[in-house]
Amino acid sequence: PDQPLVALSGSNSLTLKGSLLRMNGGTLTVDSFIAGDNSSTVTINSNAPLVDLTDATVTANTLAVGVDTNGHVALGNGVPATKLTNSHLTFTNGGTFDLCLGATCSFGPTSGALALIATNSTLAPTQFGLVDFTDATATATATDPLIQVTGSTLTMSNPTPYGLVNVNGGTVGTFNGPLLSATNSTANLTGETRLLQLNSNGSLTRTGTGTGATFQFAGGALTTARDTIMINPGATLTLNTPLLETTNTVLNLGATGGSSETPLRIDANSDGGGTLISTTALPLLSFSG
Repeated sequence: PDQPLVALSGSNSLTLKGSLLRMNGGTLTVDSFIAGDNSSTVTINSNAPLVDLTDATVTANTLAVGVDTNGHVALGNGVPATKLTNSHLTFTNGGTFDLCLGATCSFGPTSGALALIATNSTLAPTQFGLVDFTDATATATATDPLIQVTGSTLTMSNPTPYGLVNVNGGTVGTFNGPLLSATNSTANLTGETRLLQLNSNGSLTRTGTGTGATFQFAGGALTTARDTIMINPGATLTLNTPLLETTNTVLNLGATGGSSETPLRIDANSDGGGTLISTTALPLLSFSG
C-alpha cells in the first residue's frame, strides 16, 4: 500500500484516451493513483470515466502527488470523473477525482463532464469536495446532475469550511443542471463540510435548460454538522430553479454545530452581506414526507 498505481519520474508524461482505472471485481490498496516528482504531466482526453469500478473495493491514501494535470483533463459531455457500481472507494488522507473547474484546475475553465455517478456503492473521501469552481471563471455546461447517487453512501469530513460543491472567493461560476441528485442514499457531511459553500466575493449562477431543484433528495438521509448551505459575505447565488428539495428524506441538519446552525445561512460582516437571488415562483426550500 506504500506504492502508487502509476509512477512517473523525470519530465515524463502520461497521455490517456480511456480510463485510468477500470475494475470488475477484486480489491486494490495503493498509496496513490499517480505519483510523480513534480516535473511530470498527465493528460487525459477520454469518453470514459477516470475511475470505473464494478463489484470492486479500492482504498488509497490520496489521489495524486507530484504531477501536473492543470487543464489537461477532458471528458466527454455527461461522462463522470468517477463511476461506481456495487463498489467501495475510500481515500484515507483526503481527496478524490473531483470536477475541478478553473484555469488552474484539471478540467480547465469549462467542462461538460460530471463529477460522480454511484449506484449501490460507498464513497469516502475524507476531505475537500466533489465539484470545485475556482479561479476567475468556471463553467459546468452539463444539464444532468453533476453528482448522482442511487442506493449509495457518501461521507465527507473537512477540518475547515468546505463544500461538497465549493465556490472559491472571487470566482464567477455558472452551471446548467442540478448540482446533486440523491435517491435512497445517505450523505454524511461532517466536520466543517457544507452541502454548498460560496466563499467571500464568489458567485454562482444557474442558467440554461437543466430542470429540477439544484439539490434533490428522494428517500435516504442527509446529515450535516454545520450550516447546510453557506453564502459568505460578498458572495452571490443566483437560481432559476428551487435550491433544495427533499422527499421522504431523513434530515439531521446542523447536528453538532449547536442551535445557531441552519439549512441556509447568508452571512454578513462590516463590508456587506451575501446575496441570494431566485427567479422562480417555486419554493426556495421544499421538505416533503
